[in-house]
Amino acid sequence: MKEDLKYNTKQRSVLLCCGGKACPEIYTKDKTHIQIRDDKGFVITLSREQAMLIPEALEVLEEKEKT
Repeated sequence: MKEDLKYNTKQRSVLLCCGGKACPEIYTKDKTHIQIRDDKGFVITLSREQAMLIPEALEVLEEKEKT
């Protein structure tokens, strides 16, 4: 999975690529927040604590989709 992550040294961000053309980008806003920019330019700001919950939230979604 980490092989799909590309660090952009110029923007100081990580591209979340999965083989498609448009890749979301994640970067640090400040010490307590990150931002995610989608391929259309929309930006969402999350606290680092909220961002850390994303993998667990994905697991919940996957479990619920099985039922």
